[in-house]
Amino acid sequence: MVAPAIMHYATDAQKSHYLPRIRQGIDWWAQGYSEPGAGSDLASLKCAAVRDGDDYILNGTKIWTTHAHCCNKMFCLVRTDDSGPPQQGITFLLFDLDRPGINIQPIISMSGDHEFNQVFFDDARVPVTGRLGAENDGWSVAKYLLTHERAGKSATGMMMKVTQLRQFLTEHAEQGFDLLSDDDYVAALSNLEIELESYVAFENRVFASVAAGESVGTVSSVLKIRRTELRQHIDTLVLQAVDHYGLPYQPKVRDFPNPETPIGSETAATAMPRYLNDRAATIYAGSNEIQRNILAKRELGL
Repeated sequence: MVAPAIMHYATDAQKSHYLPRIRQGIDWWAQGYSEPGAGSDLASLKCAAVRDGDDYILNGTKIWTTHAHCCNKMFCLVRTDDSGPPQQGITFLLFDLDRPGINIQPIISMSGDHEFNQVFFDDARVPVTGRLGAENDGWSVAKYLLTHERAGKSATGMMMKVTQLRQFLTEHAEQGFDLLSDDDYVAALSNLEIELESYVAFENRVFASVAAGESVGTVSSVLKIRRTELRQHIDTLVLQAVDHYGLPYQPKVRDFPNPETPIGSETAATAMPRYLNDRAATIYAGSNEIQRNILAKRELGL
């Protein structure tokens, strides 16, 4: 998500520093957007940055910060001016997460995972050289980045999950639990596969347009809506397939490098956590209701 924004807005010095490290996997970036009072209404963010010489001094908090406890970098939206409309006065910063004054606290999800965090800034100093774009023009950078967040994830992962589900169903049919003989289930699975093929074709058209130098634009909202709904559809079918074996809470099966032997199967051990985690898929990155409003306004003129 951040690499395209760097490519579009960064100075030559920033590009030469950040882009090779992203490509090589040296840096892992957290997204500092949402706040307790600024989620879907992102423009109302309050996390403040005050210029002090060659630094900005940050105070405030970010929430639902995915993998911040594992990341070494953050791209972050901060309030540098509150005298005008809310979209103005926002600045986009890039900085290290191990700087003094930055405190990362875990948020455990209902799936039992530590994926999210709340990040607190207490007089944290970050260099002005990490600013992407002009001061108070971070909203432009943020909107550009969000088109890549909503449109930049390939359908490959979903296709792989459906392939794994087919394999799981075949193996268990041989053991006497045969959902492949259930007409309703097979119809639902077949419809999902058709929808997924359609999504892949649409996504490939978007990639071709981007490769030709065209903007992603509002089509990113279409991709975000369909991708997240398809993910939830897959989760439901997997949970039906594992049946009661999806009920035991088995976090240690997912431990690395020494996982426990699962009850039922690895598919069963991950089915419920994935189902619960993906309930948020239609909410994060701008809820699907908001995406439909964007399409209605910009494409249909409503």
